Amino acid sequence: MEVSVIIPAYNSEKFLAKCIDSILNQTYSDFELLLINDGSTDTTANICENYLEKDSRVKVYHQQNSGPSTARNTGLKYAQGKWIVFVDSDDYLDNDYLESLFLNECKVDLAIGGYKKNLKNKITSCMPPQEDFLKTNEVATFFFELEKQNFFDYTWGKALKKEIIDKHKLSFNPSYVYGEDKIFVFNYLKHIQSLSMVPVDGYNYILNDTGLSSKIYGYNEIKTWHDNLMELYDDIHNLFSINKEQSNELKYDSIRYYTLYKLQVLFDNKFKTSKKEIITEIKAILKEFATNDNFNTKYFDGIRRKTACLLIKYNKPMLLYLAYKFFSMLRIKLI
Repeated sequence: MEVSVIIPAYNSEKFLAKCIDSILNQTYSDFELLLINDGSTDTTANICENYLEKDSRVKVYHQQNSGPSTARNTGLKYAQGKWIVFVDSDDYLDNDYLESLFLNECKVDLAIGGYKKNLKNKITSCMPPQEDFLKTNEVATFFFELEKQNFFDYTWGKALKKEIIDKHKLSFNPSYVYGEDKIFVFNYLKHIQSLSMVPVDGYNYILNDTGLSSKIYGYNEIKTWHDNLMELYDDIHNLFSINKEQSNELKYDSIRYYTLYKLQVLFDNKFKTSKKEIITEIKAILKEFATNDNFNTKYFDGIRRKTACLLIKYNKPMLLYLAYKFFSMLRIKLI
């Protein structure tokens, strides 16, 4: 068995069949398909069982709802292939995607392909910087651009060696309910000797408000994830000899996004805290970044982000709160 395709699924009845069909109809056929039903309460479990009866390549595992990290770990536990390919249940593949991705399979530890991003039927092709094969000491040449284009943010769109995952006991940390993909990918990068960038965009990334992603998580959860990410940045940048200027730019990109995300968590006010408590929390966040020169409007697109940037930079918590209230009336989020 060459490839194990792993799909974690939670309440995915609206799009799971399209996803599964796109994999079973691949021109490349030497794979198994592992469907991990993460305690769905809709018809996802039945859909999985129906495909189990139809195709011998399909394997189905049911578990109590434990989140995407645990679901992916379940897939890794049972996978028999030499290579691991993750697919999210609301996405789908062009029918030649796996064949294109595995052209260089014998030469590398990691293959990175492109993808098409579909946001409300507006499709954007996102391709790696160029077609290339890189040894570890050459990765720095393209690492900066790959990271700036978010190619390390997701486990999908890649082929990973099962041998490396098993040897180094890599897994998804269930305590990270946000950004767990990036932590896993960065930990995997620490153990590779080579990678290839494959010029195909046959992975179709669908941005939905349901499924395993597109959720707003708690303040402390985000902080734990970000602290770990900053440590991994140092490890990866030292490993690949990323120059300090580029390393700092990538770190500050993450800090800017992280700050807006923390503010969004507060503004969404899931825990029904008072206005006074929210303002106090905003002040704590701004105290950390108000004098940070990296909060410059040139780093942000859109009027909402530029507005937030200026109010963060000049430490205006009340104005930031009022600006959010205005944007929320228009149903616009900071991120």
